[in-house]
Amino acid sequence: MKKITTALLMVFLPVFAAEYCVGIISHTGLAPSRWGSLTSNEPAYQLGLGINIWLTKKVGIHTALQYAWYHYDYDSITLEWSCGNLLLPVDVMYGIPIGNNKIVIGAGLAICKRLDVRGSVGFITPIDIPDGLLETNIGPELMVGMELNVQSICLLPSIRYAYALDGPSNTYWDRGEETSHHYILLGFAMMVRL
Repeated sequence: MKKITTALLMVFLPVFAAEYCVGIISHTGLAPSRWGSLTSNEPAYQLGLGINIWLTKKVGIHTALQYAWYHYDYDSITLEWSCGNLLLPVDVMYGIPIGNNKIVIGAGLAICKRLDVRGSVGFITPIDIPDGLLETNIGPELMVGMELNVQSICLLPSIRYAYALDGPSNTYWDRGEETSHHYILLGFAMMVRL
């Protein structure tokens, strides 16, 4: 217990003036991907809770816990799958003050844990992907947004780019080709300043 208390003090004492914003955060957009010679554009949705911790007026940390829905549809062959994932992004933010508001630039990593995947090939529906192929991926992400402050409410519209968050293992589909996923997401957060 003493070690935990010491660790917490070391983290929070230097940032006693930190500003905390907590609330709901969502993203929606496309995930252009490439699988060998096949390409597709898939809708992606994310929803969950987020927290921004501004350590100074210009430097902060963003994290969230979101449930993500991803759907894949490859038109060249009749292959579809849907994924449910748990997403944990951790970003360092830099804020450029503009009056009471900020332009926010962020970069970091997103940890993506696949919870379930269901697929279909041709008329074979549905296909359950074995739990052994539900991987945990970590990918880089970039974010640009605007923090708009209205009294104690903080609104954060943003655009986010993330790479390689999810997708069923290629082993399941018996292919040796690599899959790449480039996520381009529009985001919106509504937070309360604590």
